[in-house]
Amino acid sequence: MALISAGRVKPYIFERFALEDVQQAHRLIDSGRHIGKIILQLFTRG
Repeated sequence: MALISAGRVKPYIFERFALEDVQQAHRLIDSGRHIGKIILQLFTRG
């Protein structure tokens, strides 16, 4: 965690999904065709 806090290690975000699209996110996870993190966004900015 210290390396992340220091900005020396950054997670690779592969894709972001709105919470309504959770099924699509799970399909992507199950497919194994992703490298990195898949993010579920609970709220949208705006």
